[in-house]
Parts: sequence; structure tokens; C-alpha cells
Amino acid sequence: MLCCKFMKCNSPVFFNCTSIGKLCGKEMPGVLLIIAVILQSEKGKQMLASSCKKNFQEEWLIRDWTLMVETLLEWEAFLKSNQMDRWIVQRLKKKHRCIMHLIKKVMARIEGMGMKIMKFHGILHMFDDISRFGAPLCVDTGVNESHHKETKASAMTTAKNIKEFEKQVAKREDELHMLELAMEEIKGRPLGECFDGFFQPNQPAKEEPEPWTGGTLIEVWEDKDVGIAWRFPNVRRKRKKKDSDDDDVEVEGGEANFAHNDGRIRGSWDESVVDFLLEIQNRLKGYTSSLVIVCEHHRFGTIFRAHPNYRGKGYWNDWVIVDWGADGRLPCEIWCFIDLRDVIPEGVQIDDIGGCVVQKGVHAVVESCSYITDEEEVAMLDMFVPIEKEIAELDEEGNLTRRLCLADVEAFVEPVAVVPDVGSPNKCKCFHVHQRKTWAANFEAWVRQPHKLDVIDDEDDEDDED
Repeated sequence: MLCCKFMKCNSPVFFNCTSIGKLCGKEMPGVLLIIAVILQSEKGKQMLASSCKKNFQEEWLIRDWTLMVETLLEWEAFLKSNQMDRWIVQRLKKKHRCIMHLIKKVMARIEGMGMKIMKFHGILHMFDDISRFGAPLCVDTGVNESHHKETKASAMTTAKNIKEFEKQVAKREDELHMLELAMEEIKGRPLGECFDGFFQPNQPAKEEPEPWTGGTLIEVWEDKDVGIAWRFPNVRRKRKKKDSDDDDVEVEGGEANFAHNDGRIRGSWDESVVDFLLEIQNRLKGYTSSLVIVCEHHRFGTIFRAHPNYRGKGYWNDWVIVDWGADGRLPCEIWCFIDLRDVIPEGVQIDDIGGCVVQKGVHAVVESCSYITDEEEVAMLDMFVPIEKEIAELDEEGNLTRRLCLADVEAFVEPVAVVPDVGSPNKCKCFHVHQRKTWAANFEAWVRQPHKLDVIDDEDDEDDED
């Protein structure tokens, strides 16, 4: 909510982000995250440097904005913590002044009262309020508006008599509340022991669903007329014949419909992926004539999806951290899944398929990445980690050949968010975004450590008091 009041500053970034319409306060961290990504990408830096107001001609200006936006995101995540260390809260008395100093130096308001507003001055008293009343979630009023739903539901069941409307609504409120208590008691939670829970304290733990692989099926093959091709064998569409009186459907594909795709895809699938899949299919001819290639895998309660044309809007490739053993845990982009559970017999291992040893199970076709170790670049980032895709070949014209490999889904560690470095001359460069659950920890680490802004000029300190 703090950032909503600083939108009217001398930067074109905020004007572009706020022009899409009215946003709720809870959506502002998402806007800040988008701004952080723009500040990191090469294309975003070029757009800022060429803006009409010429506010970002120097590299250090963008670095200052990056520092401020990341600090605000981590601060917001910390303020939403369920519990806070008392010593850290006491440190906030000085650290909050550092944040205020950073805001004033980077994006001070130039309209109206400038920075002399209550929203900004209130930061000085936040540490004291947290010390007296607990974590901000203890006094959060965001959910109170939802209580009107019960009142509205009760009002809809009344006779809507103007003279006794309030009395009728109150009566219906009591009746609905009584019914809720009765339902709780039927379930085994009596009113007199509402704080002790249900009668069955040793309820069985909820079992995690078994991993599942399926979704849209894909076929690849090689034909003497069209060469290497692929399709969705089970895709159906309505006939386009105008004089048809019924809604019969026909299956896409068949000998007369050999094509690189099913005809509805906005862009063709990457040829390197199709070639890679066909190579694996040829290597496994002794076990199967057609690979089972699918687009979804469910694990850890998460859906990993890799689809050439998801919902008709182009390809969708999720990212995941894969444990490669001796090579460590690296982010990988998923292109599809291959189900070999009914293809390779138990105990049989096949060497050199996709650069891996393949056995019975489900495997993902992935592009692996490596972390960029440039100390200067890594030191400037807190929420982003630069990574680079591993490629097989890069020609003189800048066209790259993907390096694909197979990863067992049992080696999946967790999903990961990755954004490309748009506009970078290095087409393989991306940014691994740290998970939100680590942002609060990063802020706490900054609060614990001494900082050069712990000592602020007396003049700036007096301005904050004003």
C-alpha cells in the first residue's frame, strides 16, 4: 500500500504500469515485481534510457531503482510474517529510517506535498506499534469486509419489512449462527470444547496423491514426403462444411493429413525438440513403435505442464529444479514428458539416450541451465539469480541449436520461476527468481547486519521527523 502513494513521480515506469486500470492494494506487490523484472532485462534498460524525460541515462540510476524495488518487496513480505523476533523489531527503528532515506533519494514525490504525507511519516512509528500490538497480521482488517456476506445472506431471507427490517436481519443472523454451531457439534466438536477441537484427535493424516502423468498426447514420425512431423492424434474439430445439418466431429490426422502440426497451432513446435523425440523413438524401436509423449505430470501437489499449444495460445513450458547428482541442482525448462513405464522392462538400462542412461519410468525432455558466476553481476542482485541455458551449437548468424536431455521425474525437487532476459545479446540468458518465502528471510538478514545507511545525515533525519 505504501507504493500506491508514490506512483506520481518523475519516472515513466509507474505511468505505464498504472495505465491498465484500478488495482487493489494486494496486487501492488505484483506490479513491483514486474517493475523489478523490467529493471533487470536489457530491453527494459534500453526503454528507460531512451525515454522522453531522460531520467535513466546512467547505469547507477537503474541500480538504485533495483535496490529500492527489491527492498520494498522483501519488506512487504516480512511485514506479512506470522511472528517476528523482538530484537529484529527493535532494529527496525533505525532500519525503517534507512528505507525512508532510500525512498527519498530514489523516487521522491514532486507533486502536492511531496514526501510530507502521513503515509510516509507513519513508517517512523511502525516498529513501536509492532512492539505494542504484535505482528501486523494480528491487527489486519483486510478480512473484515467479508463479514458483510453473512449479513447480506441473512437479509435476503427476511420479509423485507421496512419497519422491522433490522430486527429480522438480527434474528436470521442468530439462527444461521445457531445452525453452524449445531453442524459443528454433529461433526464431533461440542460447543463447550470448541477450543479443544473434535472428538477424534488422532485422525489419519491426509495422504499425498500419487504422481500422475498424462494430458494431451503427441505423436512424432518421419515421412518420405513431409519429412519429420508431429501431431495431436486425438484432437477433434467440428466440420467446416456449411451445408452440414449436424454437429458430427472427425478426428484430425490420418494418411491424408500429414503435416508438421494439426493445423490450429499459432506457431510450430521447436524443430530441435521434434528431432530429439524422433531420435529417441528410433533408439527404442526394439521396445516400441511409437513413444508415449504427453504434456502433464502431477507431483508434490503441483502440475508441471509442457504443451506445444496450450489452449490455442502457443507453447507453455514450466520450469523445475532437477537434482543431477554430482552436477548439483539446476533449473531446467520442460518441453514434454515421455512415459516409458510400459516400454522398458524392469531392471533394463539403455545407455546414451538423450545423453542419459534411461530405464523404466517417466522422463521429462528438458533444457538444463547453469548459474552465471560473474561476481559483479551477482552482487547487484538480491531476488534474481542470472542463469544461462546450455546449448549444443551457435552458428555465425546467432542461431542456436538446443541441447536437450532426459531427466527422471523422480529427480524433480521443486517448481521454479524463471524469466528471460529480453533484449540481451545472449539469447540463452535468464533470471531465476527466488521464491517469495525467502524474501522475508532476506530482509531479516539485512536488518541483522550493520549497514552503511545506519548513519544518516542530521539534515535528512530532521526531514523524516517532519
